Amino acid sequence: MEGFANPITQIQRHMQFIKIIFKNYSLPIEGAVILSNPSAIIANHPKSVPIFHVSGLQSHIQTLFDKYPTPILTNEQLTRFVQLIRAQHQPQEILPRIDTSRFRHGVLCPKCRYKNQMHFYRGGWKCLACHYTSSGIFAEALQDYRLLVSRTITNSQLRAFFGITSSDAANRLLRKFQFPSTGTYKNRIYYLPDNLIEYMKPFL
Repeated sequence: MEGFANPITQIQRHMQFIKIIFKNYSLPIEGAVILSNPSAIIANHPKSVPIFHVSGLQSHIQTLFDKYPTPILTNEQLTRFVQLIRAQHQPQEILPRIDTSRFRHGVLCPKCRYKNQMHFYRGGWKCLACHYTSSGIFAEALQDYRLLVSRTITNSQLRAFFGITSSDAANRLLRKFQFPSTGTYKNRIYYLPDNLIEYMKPFL
């Protein structure tokens, strides 16, 4: 027989983590330890958390459907729920150690070969040098931010990096793309998905 780390304490940590993330939702949090090895022996264990082989997963899920027959989340809330979970569950990325003073900030104009910074104007971006305007160019710039600076962004960070003076305008811009987020209004953190440009296309 071979022992391994206590799965009960592990699932309890996971459940507590989920409770913290979704404290604004009235969701029941259920946990279970599922063994993928069909030869694994399940000996005596505490009854606080279900433990079973993967073959019993379908039956366990059906039991939960029977226990909670009334839908709690709308389809839109469920989609945001999944997006937030996926944003949290990502392999750690090693960001390049480049001082932000070494590269240009903001949305850079492609028509000017990225030499001039565009200005936020009526929900879009306008170059004062060549008068080129675009709303979609923001996706490209935000992708650069994600790769060079951070996978998350706040209202103040957005304003500082992209030269937006209005906090309300920055808030509207962030909410427009329905990024997964945590925190309250004033210190909300938005998570930028991996496929950021594709993710933002339907909102542009």
